Amino acid sequence: MSNHLYVGNIPFNVTGKQIHNIFYQYGKVRTINLIQDKSQSRGLAFVEMNSDKEAKNAIKNLNGHKIGNRKLIASEAHTQENRGGSGRSYGPGRRTGSYNR
Repeated sequence: MSNHLYVGNIPFNVTGKQIHNIFYQYGKVRTINLIQDKSQSRGLAFVEMNSDKEAKNAIKNLNGHKIGNRKLIASEAHTQENRGGSGRSYGPGRRTGSYNR
């Protein structure tokens, strides 16, 4: 188990501060990276908890937790594997908005 979490299906109007407040109930939150395109949320974030135990507790309690009309997807974040591409990126770049506590 890792203390890095993937959080998906987040309503687009939810802020990093709101995500922090939700996850803080289950342990200390080190960082939150709310993925954004320009200034609009993409509905996903990466959350780093203080410990594996706290991360597991957050997943247990928040996976399926309803925010607005959406159910959160909370799971352990996995590193992206090398997919054998050229390493080039085409199209507009992704921007991230970080919220560090």
